[in-house]
Amino acid sequence: MIFLFSSCGKEDHWSNDRGYKQVLLIYLAVDNNLSSEGLVKLDLIAKYWHKDDGHEIIAYLDQKNKETQLLRLDVDKKFKPIQTFQPHSAVDPNFLQELLINLRNDFPSESYGLLYFSHASGWLPENTLNQLNNTRLEPVINRTKKSGKEQKSSIGIDRDQEMELYEFAHAIPNNFFEYIVFEACYMAGIEVAYELKDKTKYILASSSELFSPGFSYVYPNAINQLVGKQKNLFSFAQKAFNYWNQASLFTKSCTLSLINTEDIQQLADWIKKRYHLFPTINHASVQCFDRGTTRLFFDFRTYVVPLAKSDQELLQLDQILSNIVLWKNNTDMLNTLAGDQSISTHSGLTCYIPQQQYSALWSAYQKLAWYKAIAP
Repeated sequence: MIFLFSSCGKEDHWSNDRGYKQVLLIYLAVDNNLSSEGLVKLDLIAKYWHKDDGHEIIAYLDQKNKETQLLRLDVDKKFKPIQTFQPHSAVDPNFLQELLINLRNDFPSESYGLLYFSHASGWLPENTLNQLNNTRLEPVINRTKKSGKEQKSSIGIDRDQEMELYEFAHAIPNNFFEYIVFEACYMAGIEVAYELKDKTKYILASSSELFSPGFSYVYPNAINQLVGKQKNLFSFAQKAFNYWNQASLFTKSCTLSLINTEDIQQLADWIKKRYHLFPTINHASVQCFDRGTTRLFFDFRTYVVPLAKSDQELLQLDQILSNIVLWKNNTDMLNTLAGDQSISTHSGLTCYIPQQQYSALWSAYQKLAWYKAIAP
């Protein structure tokens, strides 16, 4: 473990002993092909956020061929460095844990939010999509770019290093965040929500890939809904969706949901009682949100509905789901490498469905907290 805060330069008088109402941490793990896009986001956030007393925005920026810094959005609408780090990986869970602990010590607050931007692929183990797809995918990058090989990640990528879901969750102290906004692909999985249920109350995430420019041009109209007196996650989510729903036909593809993790355990208990009832299912009959050749991210409700053997049980299931998925929306079509495909259903949560050809993947799935919670 590298104790970066004690070994690197720090500006004097940058903490606030009196405490804050809310601190938003923007975590930009962009030591990859997203480096320039991270800077665009910071510029737009700085320009349009209305700073008020008791609220702060802190940004961690790890970009290509530059010093890694911790930045603070000042009253003059500029991100100014307050910490410079020694060389390290942004996807090292030990570093992330140390960063959060020191954030809490130096910026004591009633509430913390996290905006996380990098490549991601939900619960999948490191580099899984690269291994399973025989056609290159391009998450959170311009789909017109065709040169170079893009490595796929679980949660974050720093050069050739990645952080997996359980590592990300383990790095976060319990009950640390009020919300996590994933500006990343495939993070609306039930597997992700369950793993983070003790870490954050709310998650805003996408069931499918989130294309460039992500939320960049949502921030001018919506950053104040993430932190400040106007904070409203529902409003931010709707504005983010509206941006994509009004996009050109080439980029009009979006699935977003606001997830409440507090009732996730109730859902796990409901499924565990009926786990033995899971039927053999035709994967082609379940809405899939993958963009590539694989079928790994399926609509959750469609998969579990057969477990409800009566109208009363179905009503019970839907009530639990409505308490978890507080808001969801999707465009009519999903952009895939095979062309635009209709989105027939979007429950706001995805899940993996076991497939015989992916035996190694199933072994990895059985190690997830979600699987252990529902399996007999």
